[in-house]
Amino acid sequence: MPSACINIKSPISGQERFGNMTRVYYKEAVGAFIVFDVTRAATFEAVVKWKLDLDTKVQLPDGSPIPCVLLANKVGSHPLNVAQLWL
Repeated sequence: MPSACINIKSPISGQERFGNMTRVYYKEAVGAFIVFDVTRAATFEAVVKWKLDLDTKVQLPDGSPIPCVLLANKVGSHPLNVAQLWL
């Protein structure tokens, strides 16, 4: 069975101070995770900003956007269904 090595960089945590460093951080990426905190709606609202930043700064060799997975964090710590948080 073939094996693969995955290098996961530590998160930039949505902190604005890292905004000007993202191009270097994204260098050679072939996939990404965008994580938001279900207990803080502002983190979900920032998802679009991070996705746009990612798409404008890194592409696959054929020019297409890199695959990106949206992950919800702290789902078990919130009594509401995730879909209900922003209704």
